[in-house]
Formats: sequence, structure tokens, C-alpha cells
Amino acid sequence: MKQTKGLFFILLLFCMCSGGPKETAVKIQFTDTLIANEHLTILADSSWMVYDGSQYCDNFLEGLKEHSSHYNIKVYRDFFLLGNDTIRPPDDLVVDSFYTLMSTANNKTLKVELRRKNNTDVDYHISVLGNLEYTLLSEYGTVKLYPNFYLAAEAEEDESGNGYLCTPYGNEGAENCFSICIGRSDDNRLMVIVESSCKGHQYLQGFKLPVEVSKEEFYKRIVIVKDSSEYSKEFLKGWKRHHYIDEIVEMHKGYLLVRGKDTLSFPKQIAIGRRYIYETIIGDTIQRMVLTRNNTTTLHYDMSVKTKARQLWNENGEVHFDPAHLMNAIDGHCWFYYKSLANDYQKTCNLRICVDGVYSEENAQFEYLECDGVSRKYYFKLKSID
Repeated sequence: MKQTKGLFFILLLFCMCSGGPKETAVKIQFTDTLIANEHLTILADSSWMVYDGSQYCDNFLEGLKEHSSHYNIKVYRDFFLLGNDTIRPPDDLVVDSFYTLMSTANNKTLKVELRRKNNTDVDYHISVLGNLEYTLLSEYGTVKLYPNFYLAAEAEEDESGNGYLCTPYGNEGAENCFSICIGRSDDNRLMVIVESSCKGHQYLQGFKLPVEVSKEEFYKRIVIVKDSSEYSKEFLKGWKRHHYIDEIVEMHKGYLLVRGKDTLSFPKQIAIGRRYIYETIIGDTIQRMVLTRNNTTTLHYDMSVKTKARQLWNENGEVHFDPAHLMNAIDGHCWFYYKSLANDYQKTCNLRICVDGVYSEENAQFEYLECDGVSRKYYFKLKSID
């Protein structure tokens, strides 16, 4: 009887250990990190396993496997194991954050914009501006982390002679001649070195180490406001939120000068010093809006609704020209003015005034946008100009 029970136990154990799925959910405790509900996939052999490759480009994983064939490798979302060693990709750049670095030499300005997409890929925009007036070089692309980056970082020096380590990234284009080395100093300043042997990239030579600058500082250097009284603060803040361009922009009264030669004009339906009266009559109700221009970007509005000479509602204030509209507006469409350009309609109780669509029956529109249950929308025709 004991022998029969022993055989039955062995048979049961064999059944439990065979016939399992090829891809199984695993739960691994490694140091202080718990990895759960992930699926183990054996890609080639038992020494190469990828638990989560979503944050790595395919070429990096292929190169990692090739360069580390003598290790047991396990790849996780934000780190990988080489034997008993834990390797983490560089984290000098936060994922999906934008970084701007600048350097000036011999009346030229080097601008480097970076955005880390995942553990291995960094989008870049490199431009060189001459005398802050014209563009000598402008190039977009993606550089990728080298699979053997963990062997050693490059030792470099900042402009003060202080040493720091940076990690090189290279592009995979046809020429494969462009690289960016990214690191941080002891005081946590972002450092980059831009190198290229590509034809036409001679403008990248001669610069000191680019220094990280805030968006506000970059904006001050690139956008030149010639007539500050003609632009509301709301418009200027909105411009910074909407536009990422490498050309120098000069803001004059009534127009922008881009790269010293291209002119972008603001709409002129409402002239300074005149009152534009828009009106709609429905039965015995009169809806009226009076617009006057304060400066290049700002209109003052006075909106009222009356019936039988009794005023039902009145509101007045300022609206500001939509900076995004200047670049992409189509002739014949309305020109948009907003109370707030912060795109936070729930908090600002925003409204929009649309002026003079050539192919529209209405000459102006007044509309609240997602304003906590308040719904007002009016259409007008121009009645008179005082």
C-alpha cells in the first residue's frame, strides 16, 4: 500500500509540472522592486529574456543581446540585469520633458532642443542662428543610446574646467555622422556636446559647451518686441505657449518680422480709434456688441441684451488675439480673440469673439466656452462704425 501511494504521488507531481503554457505570468522580487503581472517571453534561449521591452527601441535590444552574449540578460521596463549586475539607462533627461540649451560664439548662437521619448531614444532639434537674424542650420532628428553604453561614460570638462561624465547617443541615418553626449555636472547642470562630421554641419564648430536655459530666457533672446505697448501680456504669454520656432521674430506695430524678411500681418478689421457696433434684432430683443481696438492684439468689448428698452444682461472687458491663429488662419475665416489664452476654460470662464468672416453671413460671433453651465452664443451683423 505504501508503495502504491508513493507511485501515485510521483504521478501527480509529474502532471503538475508538465503541460504549462509557454508564456506565463511571473512575479519576481528583486531588491526592493516588485514586478508583477508581466509575461515572460524567451526570445532566443534561456540566457536572453525580455519582460517588458516597451521603453527600448528594437535596435538597442538587438545590439544589447549581441554585445552581451556571454551574460544571462533579463530586460525590464526601466532596468535590465546582466548576470548579477543591475543596469539602468541614463536618466539625465525626464521622459517627455523639453530641454533647451544655448551657446554663443562669434555672433552665432547654437540652440539645442532635446526631448527623451523612452529609455533609448532622444528627439533633437539643432539650429545655428547668425547675428540673431537668420538661420544657418536647422536639423531635426532622433539619436539613440548605444547598446554598450554601460561599459563606460565619456569624461568631459565644462567651460570652467570641471570634469563630468556624459553618455553618447548617435543617429542611425544614412550618413550616421551625428552624435550628442548628454550628462550632468556635480551641481546638476545639464551638459551636452554636439558633434558632427556631416557635410554642411561646419557651423557647429567653435562653440563652448551649450548651457541649459529656461523657456523664458530663451524667449527673451529669440523674440524681440519692438513696440511693447502694442502687445498685451496675455498675448505674449500665449505666444510662448503656442510657438516653438528657430527663426528670430521681431514684433512691430501691426505685424511680425520673421528672419528679417518675412512679414506676418495682424487682422485689421477693427481700426484703432473707431467704435464698431454689431447688432441683431429678434422680435423685441436687441443683442448688441460694441468693439474697439486697444492695441495690435487687444479688443475691448461691451455686450448687452435688451428687450422693450429694459436691459437684461450686460458684460464688458478685453479679449486677446489668438497667437496660434496668426500662423494657420485661412482667408475668409473668422479671426479669434479670447478672454484668456491659457487654455484653462474651466477656471477662467473663457469666451471667444470671432470677427469678420468674409464668407460667413455673420460679421461677428460672441460665445462662452465651457463656462460651468453658462451658455451664451450670439451672431451679429455690422450695423455702424462711429
